[in-house]
Amino acid sequence: MRLEASWSSAASNSFLVRLIDVPGATIRNSDGLSVGSGSATLRSAASVPVDVSGTNQYNVNGTGGLSFYGPAGTSLGVSGSWSNYNYGLRHPATSPSGSRPIR
Repeated sequence: MRLEASWSSAASNSFLVRLIDVPGATIRNSDGLSVGSGSATLRSAASVPVDVSGTNQYNVNGTGGLSFYGPAGTSLGVSGSWSNYNYGLRHPATSPSGSRPIR
């Protein structure tokens, strides 16, 4: 099934990436301490984990499936399983330019 999703989030999100190109980034070490800022590009033959924080707009498209369920509370739950996908993000969510903190 072809899937497309788009959302805004202020939460920290983790992804596996092979390429990330950020025009304005704050790079942090594993202790969360800033080790630099500016343009950052990461290229890897194998997927590596990155955390993205701040208020960002996320866009994902690819193939996979969605499952919806009603938890004990009043809201609807959803789970996604992606077999392959491409995604993009923008920070801040309301502007196409700005910094994208990654660590």
